[in-house]
Amino acid sequence: LAAGDPAEQAEIVNSARQAYERSPGSGAQLRYALMLATPGHASRDAAQARQLLRALSAQPEALAPVERAVTLLELARLDRELGLVGDNERLQALVLNNADQERLAAANRRLQSTLEENARLRHQVEELQAKLDAVVNIERNLTERKPNTEGRKK
Repeated sequence: LAAGDPAEQAEIVNSARQAYERSPGSGAQLRYALMLATPGHASRDAAQARQLLRALSAQPEALAPVERAVTLLELARLDRELGLVGDNERLQALVLNNADQERLAAANRRLQSTLEENARLRHQVEELQAKLDAVVNIERNLTERKPNTEGRKK
């Protein structure tokens, strides 16, 4: 998603949105939320992604363990990011009102540190997503193999 051109990005996000609207189950909702949370494209909406992830985290029984982990990890990342954005806006207003450049520099350092942490967490999310995809493929293969095995036993 982040590596595609704007038309591809819009198509990917639109496809995920449509899948979520057609079938608002946990898998489609998680995919759509992760796409909205992904930086680097015009359709990014961290607040909506956080809202969707909070709804998912309120129903942990509807999620597979890996999905639950991805949901909680991404939700924590978004909470930190949006909290810092709010903090940064408040600090910038304070700096502008008080002409206090030192506070702005501190906020920027915290923001940079958080961005680095976010990059680390994004890498963890990608690893968990890869594991989730592997589990889905295994389950799909097992499901496809089952009818063939039952046919041979008869």
